[in-house]
Amino acid sequence: MAFKSPIGKLMYEKGLRQRLISPKHSFLGAYLMQERRKETKIFTEYLDILPKSLEDFPIFFTEEERKFLKGSPFLTQIYEKIEDIKIDYELICKEVPEFA
Repeated sequence: MAFKSPIGKLMYEKGLRQRLISPKHSFLGAYLMQERRKETKIFTEYLDILPKSLEDFPIFFTEEERKFLKGSPFLTQIYEKIEDIKIDYELICKEVPEFA
């Protein structure tokens, strides 16, 4: 469904499915953001049960919380994932200005 949404179609036409680091997550994320902005939502019940806060996701940990992971390879993975998300976001915004 994300690939067939208006924003998904634009992203697909620009070849982003092959160029993004995390294409499935990026297409789904763009679709969900688009869906939340609509007045009439197809998936209202689903959207309503999604977490209101993402503070429990490791990429949103505070610096204080990350200190507990010092020496863990997981900390490196968190920073790499943050960088991957930034790269994908910048590419989507560049190729599909409607997204920004």
